[in-house]
Amino acid sequence: MAKTYYDTVTIASGESQSNGLPLGGRELCGLTIPATITGGSVTFLNSDDLDGTYSTVYDPENEADYSVNIAAGKYIPVDITKLAGASNIKVASDTTEGGARTIGISTKDLT
Repeated sequence: MAKTYYDTVTIASGESQSNGLPLGGRELCGLTIPATITGGSVTFLNSDDLDGTYSTVYDPENEADYSVNIAAGKYIPVDITKLAGASNIKVASDTTEGGARTIGISTKDLT
């Protein structure tokens, strides 16, 4: 059975993107959304270098950036196949956040 890990990223006040998080050979399973979030959905960005340039994760099936609807104070599972091979990720809210928002990131070992 794959081990599960919990990390966090933070969207700073007045921003819409979080800091980067290295996945370290793990896959993203879900997000724990803070009760204070104002956005209604998130997208994901990926980079091969933690301090490098990030690109949005594209979903070719839907011909759009991969996004997940979120709800304040909830755990939101994500489709791990959409983020396969991601190295370093950022989470982007669909709106500028009015305060710092810490989002929990659940990952598991690749099997």
